[in-house]
This record gives sequence, C-alpha cells and structure tokens, in this order.
Amino acid sequence: MKKTAAIASLVALFLLHLAMAVFPAISGSRLVPAATGESPSWLLGVFEFAGLGLAADSEAPLVFYLGLWAAFLLYVAVAALSRHLPRRATVITIIAIVALYALAPPLLSQDVFSYISYARIWVLEGFNPYVHASSAFPDDTAFQFIGWRDATSAYGPLFTFVSAPVAYLSVASALWVMKATAAISLLAILYLTALSSKSIGRDWLAPVVFVGLNPLVLVHVVGGAHNDALMVMLMMLGVWAVLSRRELAGGVASIAAFGVKISAVVAIPFLIIGSRRRGRTVAGMAISLVLIAIASLVAFGTDAFDSFVLVGENQARTSFYSLPNQTSRLLGLLPGIDAGQVLSALKGVFLAGFAVVVGLMLYRVRAGKISWLTGAGWAYFAMLCATAWLLPWYVIWLLPFAALSRCRYLVTVSLALTAYMLMIRVPL
Repeated sequence: MKKTAAIASLVALFLLHLAMAVFPAISGSRLVPAATGESPSWLLGVFEFAGLGLAADSEAPLVFYLGLWAAFLLYVAVAALSRHLPRRATVITIIAIVALYALAPPLLSQDVFSYISYARIWVLEGFNPYVHASSAFPDDTAFQFIGWRDATSAYGPLFTFVSAPVAYLSVASALWVMKATAAISLLAILYLTALSSKSIGRDWLAPVVFVGLNPLVLVHVVGGAHNDALMVMLMMLGVWAVLSRRELAGGVASIAAFGVKISAVVAIPFLIIGSRRRGRTVAGMAISLVLIAIASLVAFGTDAFDSFVLVGENQARTSFYSLPNQTSRLLGLLPGIDAGQVLSALKGVFLAGFAVVVGLMLYRVRAGKISWLTGAGWAYFAMLCATAWLLPWYVIWLLPFAALSRCRYLVTVSLALTAYMLMIRVPL
C-alpha cells in the first residue's frame, strides 16, 4: 500500500512539474520577469510551442502559486515515503524534472542576465564589474533583460572568472549555458549528497529526494538559473572530500565555494572541526584562498573584495518576507509601536541570535554532542532566519546539510522554512 502511494505521489509530482515548466513559456508571461511585450523565442525556450495562454493573463501568478503549494505537498509525501520508492525510477524522475526546469524560461528572476552582463562588462567592454554597473552600458544587448541595472557585482571573483566565457556568446546562448550550469550543478549536488550519505553509513535515496525534489530548488535555483547551485556544489564537494578523508581537496573546494558566494563561509568552521586531519583541511583552504586572492588582485585590484562588503550592505536593505521585517510588522500592530523604528533594532537582535546559534553549534560539535553536518545545518537555518535579505533560492544552502543530518528537528524546520518561503517571488 505504501509503495503504491509513494509511486503515485512521484508520478503526480512529475506531471505537475511538467505543467509548471511548460506553463510560463508564452510571450508576455508575468512569470518570466525578463519578458516584456513580445518575448523573443529564445527567451521562452523549447516549450514555447506548448505554452498555455493563461500564463499571460492576470490569473497566471495565482495558478502558478497554487501549483507551487501542490508541488510542496507532494514533495513532502514523496520524501516521507522515499524508502518505498524504486531507486532507479526515482533517480530518472528527478533528472527528468531538473531537465524540465533547465529547458523552461528563466522563472521569477532576472538575476541570470546580471551574471551575463557582468561577464560582458569585463570581457567585452574591458571594465571592472565590481566598479561599473550595467547601467553604464545601455547599448549592450543584455541590458534590456536586466533587473538590477545600477548594481555592481555582488558575487565572488571566482564566479566572475568562471562565467567570463559566456561573454563571447550571444545573450540567448549565454542564458541557456547558465541554465544548463545550474541544472548540472544541482545534479552534481545530488550525486555528492548520495556519496556523502554512503560515507556516513546512511542510505542515499532519502537525502537525494529531500534535496532534489524541493520545489524552491527546482523552480528558483534551476528555473531561475541562480549561481547558488554552483556554490553549493563546490561546498558539497568539500563535504564529501572531508568525509572520504581527502581533507586537502576538501579545503580547496570549500574556499572555492566561498569564492563564488560569501554565504559558503558559514559551513567552513564546521568542516574544519569535522575533519580528521584538520591541518590538511586548513592547508587546502590556505592554498585555495591565496590563489583566488592573487588572481582577483591581478584582474580586479582590491575592488573584487567589495563584493563581500555588499553582502553586509544588503542587511541595510530589507526584503518584505524576511523574518526581521515580518516580526517588525507584527509588533507594529501593537499600540504605540512604530514598525519602522523597531525594524532596525530587530535586525541587530536577529543577527546576534544567529551568532549565538553558530557559537553554540560549534561548541556542541567540538564536544561531540552532535555531528558537524548537523551543526552546519542549524547554522544555515539560523542565518536564513536572521538575514534581512531573504530570497527563496537561498534554501539550497541549508537542504544538503539537513538531508545528511540525523536530526529530525532540523529536517522539520527545513520543511517549515520551505513552506514559509513559498510566498516569496511569486508576483501575485
């Protein structure tokens, strides 16, 4: 009975994702922010022929939002019944769903065009993307598709190096290379999660399902082609390397992840503590850090390090659904309390709470009370709760650690956070 329910849920989930990937592929779709008016065919992808007319109507966001919730409920059911799933069929289904979103239009975000623009600014225009924003190059063919036109690059220098070759491609080709990169990175994350599961003596299917079928990961990370997939892929390479006693490589990979996006830094102290030969891990980190720093200084001077400063500056801004902002809005309902004034103080309180959680987790890992994977998972959960700038694709930072953890509470709060973050970035 449970096997039948598990297979039925997986099939239903695949069919739902098929519809959600095809649904936005129509000119003027409100689910593709880069689409304006008559969208070029390359922007809509291979599903343009099947795009449903409703996607351009006012009801489209609501339909898609309901689809996200249905996908989440089916995902929870499949994850709960994962031990009853046929392994090969489940892996093939996950790969197929990832491919669907790789072929879908860039969903609910225009960030991928910023990646392309920064590469073109550096390679084709000869300017520093950490100094010059896209708005300085309005004649560039990528410009019309960019959302954050006045922002300089907030991404690590290693990502700028890696993405540089797409500057030689057309914007259309560059988009699909970036989409393919996100999809391949996610599949690599799942493979490394499976290998890491085996290294700690766990069955690999449940963690792979938990990470790979999360609707935020599929819709936002792959559908939106975000570079968080590349960052987490490198971090999981470091995790697997440490678990398999390849500490030097683990150190190199973890700093490479940090070179893509600064949020990787949260896992680094846990990875060091979890290493059996910490000296080799630290040595690998030092080698990687020196190489990235030298290359960055040569290519961009000290301006490349401003990307790390921008992350801190993001905390001065506030996304609507961040927990500090929502807490301030709730407190603002009380008589005599101004939500705007409370928000500034709440940001400090939440960040202090994050620091306390990290410190406590490091202590518990060092004392042998919890695994370092569990500690890193709780640290990322605290970070997502504390940040004033919360976006749905950030959930991928947390999921692999929660999946590898034996802590049911961490898994539960990860699902709760996913449910909360479903509200973000759907243009209702």
